[in-house]
Amino acid sequence: MDKNRFYELIDIETPEDFKFYDNIENLIESDEEWDIDILSPLLIEIPSDLMVDLLDEYFKSLLDRLPDDETDLYTLIYNIGRTMKAVVNSDGIEGESEQDSLRFGGVKSKDAKRRLGYELKKFSDWYSRTDIVEVKNLESGTEFRTPLRDALGLISLEKLGMGSYSYNFDKCNDYELDEYILSFTDLAADDETDNAGEDNER
Repeated sequence: MDKNRFYELIDIETPEDFKFYDNIENLIESDEEWDIDILSPLLIEIPSDLMVDLLDEYFKSLLDRLPDDETDLYTLIYNIGRTMKAVVNSDGIEGESEQDSLRFGGVKSKDAKRRLGYELKKFSDWYSRTDIVEVKNLESGTEFRTPLRDALGLISLEKLGMGSYSYNFDKCNDYELDEYILSFTDLAADDETDNAGEDNER
């Protein structure tokens, strides 16, 4: 995929246009695969505070669409979103290994936006293009697998009286958050606690 097609996919003409919910939704929920190398130059141009706001809006919307009884899945996706926001606000990781660097296209870099690109790519592949939800059509008896994105779409249709399905989300919980990425989330949580303490002292 070239840059022009990628920009068309996420509905922008320049990096400055990437500022709406639809842009990040198109990025994550695309049927077409894209790679980190084409995303990273775009992320570098997006202000961190804007990126955090877009991620926050997207993941809140996604969490609202999850079935009420899927608490493990809710917690997982909540932590994925929280991790991405923490990565945006990070300055890199001390002691980064060569193996970690190779996971970002072989470039030795502590750039947080490139790390975010890796996490966005990983989540997009898992959420939109991997058949991990087991679905049964209760009207026809047909069973099939579908991406989580499409399963949530079926749930929305059910609420409109269109079809009746049962779902098994167990395989969704196999998603792994890297330990060194999770450290960002811990640091962000510590910062929030410290800030809250300072506010209370005032």
